[in-house]
Amino acid sequence: MTFDVNDSSLVAPTSMKDAVMKLLEKNPPQNNLELISSVYRSMTVSYKKAIDELERITDKKYDSIYIVGGGAKINILII
Repeated sequence: MTFDVNDSSLVAPTSMKDAVMKLLEKNPPQNNLELISSVYRSMTVSYKKAIDELERITDKKYDSIYIVGGGAKINILII
């Protein structure tokens, strides 16, 4: 289960968890582990789409990207 991490409802919500749960309401996570997994899967999908678009636009292949900000050091994002 993934969602669009660029959805406007995720910009400074009162509760990020509630905002994400609303995006996942058709197939809601059953516990916090599933919720967190969904967040990181969704981020990974978004990064992949951005890299593919960048490679298409620049006609170059990128072997790595650098992610900065909160959560950037979490190993699950190393793809």
